[in-house]
Amino acid sequence: MAAVPELCDQLMEYSENDELFYTNDVPDKIKVNKCSHCYENRVTIKKLEIRKPEKSVHLFKKVKVLVTVVKKRGFNNQCFFKDDDLLTLVPVKENIAFRQEEIQEAPKTRFLYNLTTEHAIRDTKMRSLKLEGNNFIVVTFLEGENAQLEVKIIVNTYLEQNLENNKRPVSLGIVGQKLYLSCTAEGIADQVPTLTEVDNIKEKKTDSDLLPFIFYSRQDGSHCSFESAAFPGYYLSASQDEGEKLQLRQTSDVLVREFRLTPQLN
Repeated sequence: MAAVPELCDQLMEYSENDELFYTNDVPDKIKVNKCSHCYENRVTIKKLEIRKPEKSVHLFKKVKVLVTVVKKRGFNNQCFFKDDDLLTLVPVKENIAFRQEEIQEAPKTRFLYNLTTEHAIRDTKMRSLKLEGNNFIVVTFLEGENAQLEVKIIVNTYLEQNLENNKRPVSLGIVGQKLYLSCTAEGIADQVPTLTEVDNIKEKKTDSDLLPFIFYSRQDGSHCSFESAAFPGYYLSASQDEGEKLQLRQTSDVLVREFRLTPQLN
């Protein structure tokens, strides 16, 4: 009868790297085949098999070690922390300084600034504008050395909703000066535009501040006219006589109220 190896001689090993079990499954009962035609008994022994464990060996080992440590140290009925340990996580009320701010809406205006351009200006008789001090402007012919006294104007163009296509809001300033033409009740009474000193006209946002400086320009071919926005029906005008002040008059008056800008106002 063939010799059967002892079970203790077949060791079970594992590999921590590959996480595979190497087992020798030897049945508890060894099957002995007896054949009536053979005088030899045969013993069947299963071969070694390699199988992949269902769970990681490392995980199994860690859990086993943790359970062993807990049992040895008697942690079954003990708490790892107390309620006092959670006090640092509870929010604590404290006084917070604050300041109440009032919301102020930006002032609404019907005029929205668009762009600034510079132009030479003359009336239909080709007369120029000349500044007399800081008080008023005269309309006169300037030739020779006097040509350098000709005034050029700054035109600030604005946008306005629901405005007629042929009208454009503008403000008119003197190049090299902080003076802007404006329409006031006193100017209407004197029939002349007022020269007002303004550091930065773009800072004027409200209608009450900006309206006196607004003129509606109307283009007619190469010439344009300037009507007061604060006093509709009043236009910048030039007298038929030489050397008279630039005036602010109604359309019924027989005056020159058309001017030519170079370059033209687009």
